[in-house]
Amino acid sequence: MSQWTRDLADLVVFEPLDAPHPASGPADADVRALFGDGGEDGDGKGGGSERGGGAGVGYREWWDARRDPSTNRTVYHGAGASLRGVAAAWQAAATSGAPFDGVLGFSQGGAVAALLLAAASGGDAAQATLAALDEAGWRWDEGGAPPAPGAADASGGDSTVATTSEWSAAAGDDFAAFLRLDPPPRVAVLVASFAPRSGEGVRVPEGSVSTPSVHVVGAADPAAPGGERLARLFRDSRMVRHPGGHKFPRLDAKALETVRGVLEAVRQSLRM
Repeated sequence: MSQWTRDLADLVVFEPLDAPHPASGPADADVRALFGDGGEDGDGKGGGSERGGGAGVGYREWWDARRDPSTNRTVYHGAGASLRGVAAAWQAAATSGAPFDGVLGFSQGGAVAALLLAAASGGDAAQATLAALDEAGWRWDEGGAPPAPGAADASGGDSTVATTSEWSAAAGDDFAAFLRLDPPPRVAVLVASFAPRSGEGVRVPEGSVSTPSVHVVGAADPAAPGGERLARLFRDSRMVRHPGGHKFPRLDAKALETVRGVLEAVRQSLRM
């Protein structure tokens, strides 16, 4: 990540956002090699596999995917709180007068970002995302169900669990409004990321997510097939490939040119 920060410093300022949950499982070998057993990378952490980020002080996760033996389906515990947290941080920045322009996500963080981007795209992408979240049983745990608009969050832990449709009924408002990113992101850079598993996560039509995107995929990364599928969801996507595994790679000259080109286009659009 240090190379990215240095070589893109004239175009962007990175503001790290930690995943909300302590990691529940072991980190991938590539992540441990970069950050050690403690995971103290100073770049927002949140790395790891689909199940979890990694055990050890400092590692965080966006969800813990567990198989429910009674239904034989995967439940993404903590994912609702993650979606809520990212959307809230985005809106807080906008309210402060210093809105974010784009999102950079690694591993699980990229998958969470992609869900929010799909919901923000409207139309078929938003409808498919919200329906998939319901069907997948993405739980509002780790803090209880989200409050109704304008209400204080008085939930007291993870004893209260609600699916998206249950929250909508209780709040009397639509779930899409709760996840709205306003102003919408102008760009997404997703590194070693993936769509949650087919049939239990996002089933968004290919090409329906409108945010311009860059997808960084490693040939030796076990998550690479999911990264390829994720890229196809985006209407205006560019691929950056590298020979490594599940990590932030050093960008060679061609890859750096691709990333800089997309970011430069965003900067130009802000000047118009």
